[in-house]
Amino acid sequence: MAAHARGASAYAAKAAGLAAPNDRAAAAKELDWQVRHASPTIRSILQRLPPPIQSAGTLATFIRQLHDELTHAE
Repeated sequence: MAAHARGASAYAAKAAGLAAPNDRAAAAKELDWQVRHASPTIRSILQRLPPPIQSAGTLATFIRQLHDELTHAE
């Protein structure tokens, strides 16, 4: 369940990066957008989920970054 809750945002960041191969910051911009637009409800729900597992790869990196920023920001 936790992976699904975080996965959509991670896939959006990956897609943004793939759609703009000449913009090295495209994925980071999408991640930032996701964090800035996350509601207090979303943040609260994510705080109740277990932290993401430590695994390798782009999606795992995005998921960990989003989790950290959405559960520790503010």
